[in-house]
Amino acid sequence: MKASEHCCEEASTLSTKQYLPCNQPATKRVFSPRDHAEYRMCDGCAWHNTRNRGMTDIGPYPAFKPAQGRMVGAERTA
Repeated sequence: MKASEHCCEEASTLSTKQYLPCNQPATKRVFSPRDHAEYRMCDGCAWHNTRNRGMTDIGPYPAFKPAQGRMVGAERTA
């Protein structure tokens, strides 16, 4: 299973036996030193991963438009 386009790729708190993506609108880009990869995440998942898992916040996710309060190219609006 993969996260929807422009949505958080972190595992949902409901994931137990298999990966279920968080799928909240992505607002941050986060770098993982463990696998040298960049992930898109929502604010909550980015906060948790930078504080507890040694990841680095590398900036806003470009599809998120905070001034407009909605995602570009996504069905979901804030």
